[in-house]
Amino acid sequence: MGLFHIQVRIGGLSLAWVTTASRLQRRQLRFLESLKPLNNGHELIKIGDDADGGYLLPNDFDGIEYCFSPGCGGQWSFERHLSETFGITSFILDEPTSKPKDLDNKQVWRNGLLGSTNLGQYVTLDQWICESLGDCSNDLILQMDIEMAEWECLRNISLQTLEKFRILVIEFHGIESIMDGKRLTSMIIPVFEKLAILFDIVHVHGNNCCGTFAIQNHVFPKVAEFTFHNKNRRAFRTSSTFTGLEFRKVPHTLDHKTFLDRPDALPHWPDISDKKS
Repeated sequence: MGLFHIQVRIGGLSLAWVTTASRLQRRQLRFLESLKPLNNGHELIKIGDDADGGYLLPNDFDGIEYCFSPGCGGQWSFERHLSETFGITSFILDEPTSKPKDLDNKQVWRNGLLGSTNLGQYVTLDQWICESLGDCSNDLILQMDIEMAEWECLRNISLQTLEKFRILVIEFHGIESIMDGKRLTSMIIPVFEKLAILFDIVHVHGNNCCGTFAIQNHVFPKVAEFTFHNKNRRAFRTSSTFTGLEFRKVPHTLDHKTFLDRPDALPHWPDISDKKS
């Protein structure tokens, strides 16, 4: 905003700045619109508690034996539900102080943090999978809540590793950093473009822990939980050039606010279009 006032006073610079800002805003809005969840033909069901620790996943669990859950924070209702309902074993990774005391034999705990290198307490997803299962397992679930580290981990993960997963549930933090054009271009868009090679976004839930931000009056949560489903699992036939899939309504009827005493962070999907941007 400071630049705007200066450039209004000196005339010629103002037009150049407004053009640049408008171009950035259009890119920000196109990015937000690309996050709108698709209906790929699979019903969504709630796994875990209604509040924090619960997520909506496609009801497509046949053949899945394992889940990898970096970032526990002392909660494991998600992993318990997978075990009790579907017989899925979960590998859980976090610092020792976050380890629940009542894990059962379907939960395999590892001390550490997920990272982009295997140094110190950090382990890459590739290494963690390899030491847990070897190289032969596919059709996995990833449930990731690692407090901003998700960006760097996903930027560095290989497509070969991502191909092992049928379902991803990722809580993205700091989404408001798309206001920084450099971060939008260098980190945020590349991460989502990589995921879009293999996965459809099938659900988005705004976590109301941290508030919202706005671009041209379009409001979006700073923290949001995304569910991705491998495109090979689509129940609807689609062409290679057009998905042919409808968008899902946001919020979903099974969504619950993380904090009951705070406003919903995503009460509806922002009405974004090129005409308005």
